[in-house]
Amino acid sequence: MTAHKNNLLFSAIILAVLVLLFSAYAAQEYDATTKVDFTYQANLIMVKAQINGVPKDFIFDTGASRTTISNELVKELGIKEVEKIKARGVGGEVDASIVRIDSIKVGNIMLRDFSCGVTDLARICTLIGGSISGVLGYDFLSQFKITIDYKAKQLTFDKYKIEPLASFVITGDTFSSPKFKISLIRPNQSWKFNTETPLPMIAVILKKNNTSATIRVQAQEMQGPKLDDLMPLVESAISAKITDYKKISSKKMTRKTGEYYELEFTGKEDNVKMQFKQVVYKSAEYLYNITYSAKISEYQQSVKDFDSIIKSISFL
Repeated sequence: MTAHKNNLLFSAIILAVLVLLFSAYAAQEYDATTKVDFTYQANLIMVKAQINGVPKDFIFDTGASRTTISNELVKELGIKEVEKIKARGVGGEVDASIVRIDSIKVGNIMLRDFSCGVTDLARICTLIGGSISGVLGYDFLSQFKITIDYKAKQLTFDKYKIEPLASFVITGDTFSSPKFKISLIRPNQSWKFNTETPLPMIAVILKKNNTSATIRVQAQEMQGPKLDDLMPLVESAISAKITDYKKISSKKMTRKTGEYYELEFTGKEDNVKMQFKQVVYKSAEYLYNITYSAKISEYQQSVKDFDSIIKSISFL
């Protein structure tokens, strides 16, 4: 494959997964060490991965930020979409979605309750001259020490020793997530905590009784980049997802927990006109998006409650 084709391939992969809303967390079931045979396709490492027990060919790609599966595989297995979005990345805009799968298995490694991106991989198939059903990315691979034996065509996965952390703890009005290292306090009991969220990356959803007001606390593992460098991607992801998006304001602020960005915008969600306020933090390990949304007519009624929650946030 030429250098030009390689660039096109990696651009396509980046485009498929460069969405800040894509993330994954999974319960882990695997041996301490496992070995997996691989093959080559256009000098790319190909491995067998089982999605919900069905074996398929995947690209093993340490450069891909997120694990992605094809539209065809989603249809074949009858996997339901959790969320449909417009994703922006290298090369423009693409239709994409997020799904939650029961399990993903490579060799003796199985991760359960895993969420990943879905997009059209036909372009990549054409570029490499073969058929693939997905890309194994950072969210899967980073959980292991991996050794590549090119001559034997074999991968060795060694699990890291990680103490399991509780997803959440609720004590009175205080919500804390040891897993995502964040804590906050609800302003009053008219806001209800909901920890049965559609995606593992959403730590908690708060809903206010008898209103449309909702607050989503989302945390994504994001090592390396600084907040200022990530904000263009954050804003691009918002404008791609929200219909009739219109930015009201964007400002950088500082408080005891550090620097953060505060965004306000309007748009349609499920064809309903809404107003939004979003706060974005970046720690050494996580990118946090805390988003308040309400119908425009109800926005002012609860925005002070949102500001109160933001002031209560601390990082564990």
